[in-house]
Amino acid sequence: MAEVIVLTGFMGSGKSTVGRLVADALGLLFVDLDAEIERREGRSIPRIFAEGSEADFRRVEGRVLEEVLAAADESGFVLALGGGTLTQVAARDALRGRARVVFLDTPVEVCWSRARHSQRPLATSEEDFRSLAAGRSTSYRETADITVSTEGLSRGQVAKRVLEAVKRG
Repeated sequence: MAEVIVLTGFMGSGKSTVGRLVADALGLLFVDLDAEIERREGRSIPRIFAEGSEADFRRVEGRVLEEVLAAADESGFVLALGGGTLTQVAARDALRGRARVVFLDTPVEVCWSRARHSQRPLATSEEDFRSLAAGRSTSYRETADITVSTEGLSRGQVAKRVLEAVKRG
């Protein structure tokens, strides 16, 4: 099985930006799970939520995650998960033994400043945002093989720390 590095963390933690940098440095393909869901579904994530429910979205997300991970038998890649992917036990189970999971531990204030003006369906108020972040923190920490604190670091510095941690094993 080829090398698969998975970045997780709350919305606005930098998973997609850092993931691209890490993939480039390693010469691997970068896959953004949210973008892949939108491509396969032919509609945006806010639209998927609007036309169904969060549970409907999580079912689609789980299926696409499994399909993306199945490709790991052929080639390695860096995968940025959605902020809520690891709330699903099936997603956590799917990653075990198939990928190295890196948690980008980012202060919630930073995440909120990045996400508050986005079209993200669950970023409605700062209070709800903080509550959601707190609720997901355990899933990130329990699933991660590696935790990288992003506090006070540039995207490039975070990518460098991820690369160093992955190389150390």
